[in-house]
Amino acid sequence: MPEDAIQAAQWALWIEPLVDDDAPRRELRLGFDTGARLLETVVLILESGDEMVVHAMPARRKYLDLLL
Repeated sequence: MPEDAIQAAQWALWIEPLVDDDAPRRELRLGFDTGARLLETVVLILESGDEMVVHAMPARRKYLDLLL
């Protein structure tokens, strides 16, 4: 659901900028959705300051250690 991805991105517990040479910037974020499931999201940070979630999925195991 879109609201799940938005909540996970807005209330992220962990944020890591993804290295890009091009605009817009991208961030990998880990956060919980409306059902308390941990999601990994990729968010575009536009030049205007607006943010757009372009990827969301259940967090992979390799990211769980980042929250400990």
